[in-house]
Amino acid sequence: MTDHRLKLAKGILDSIFYVTDDLDDRAKQDGKYTDEEIALLNNINTNIIKYYNLIEKFIEDDEIDDEENNKMISFENRIIEDAKTMANKDGEVSSDERALLDSLIESFEQIKTARNEK
Repeated sequence: MTDHRLKLAKGILDSIFYVTDDLDDRAKQDGKYTDEEIALLNNINTNIIKYYNLIEKFIEDDEIDDEENNKMISFENRIIEDAKTMANKDGEVSSDERALLDSLIESFEQIKTARNEK
């Protein structure tokens, strides 16, 4: 099982910045960035970098134990919750922010699905 977790963690490291690229592409689909989109993207990017660094630290010993796996899952949930909070900071979530949140959630759902495949 730890082999599967290690492989998943390495895969996340290889691909996590595609998530931020996808979000950036989604934000500029309408040809402009709103201040809210920029704030949300900055929040997500900051958390993605922290997540990346966390995983890098965890794979140093070529193993992902239960505690590390649980911390990864918790951090993934934190990224989503922080993004939701940021998007709702002004009391409403715009359609542009909703599209970014949906894309972010979908990306982490794919990781969850991969984690559950053994």
